[in-house]
Amino acid sequence: MFVIERKVWPLAVDSYIPVSQPDLSALERRYLLDAFDSTWISGAGDYVDRFEHQFAQFAGVSHAVSCVNGTAALHLALLALDIGTGDEVIVPDLTYVATANAVRYVGATPIFADCDSHTWNIDAASAASMMTDKTRAIIGVHLLGVPADVTALRDLVDAHHCAFIEDASEAHGAKWCDKPIG
Repeated sequence: MFVIERKVWPLAVDSYIPVSQPDLSALERRYLLDAFDSTWISGAGDYVDRFEHQFAQFAGVSHAVSCVNGTAALHLALLALDIGTGDEVIVPDLTYVATANAVRYVGATPIFADCDSHTWNIDAASAASMMTDKTRAIIGVHLLGVPADVTALRDLVDAHHCAFIEDASEAHGAKWCDKPIG
């Protein structure tokens, strides 16, 4: 019989750094109850329309479509590009599992490229070394608010005639060369 000693990191509560701190004040409560009372709580309705319009303005684009989460958005992007069985999609090796899962959802194969040690985003040179005649797209994840090297990745996909999908779900508002990412 093996006994494994369990150690707990003595992390003080006041030293915890949260990923986010929601602000659920009176306005949020009013909107929540309004949406609930109107029965428009999912997928459609005034709040979704307003969100899509305001997000498009924020992102500097003409249209935006909301999704339940980033995984669904990636899945839809891959479906829109008709990527499927027999295709390969290059993804970063450091990201949330949803990136590879979305590729698998459409029957394609995720190919993992190394990430840059400074930005933690997909490295274009590593992605280039993974390209084959089956490569249909590269997914560049803008991780933790830091944009991937969009210029290098766009040059790469242009040279190989494949698609570039930007996953900006962790970097809303970030810019690359003074242009909004995504």
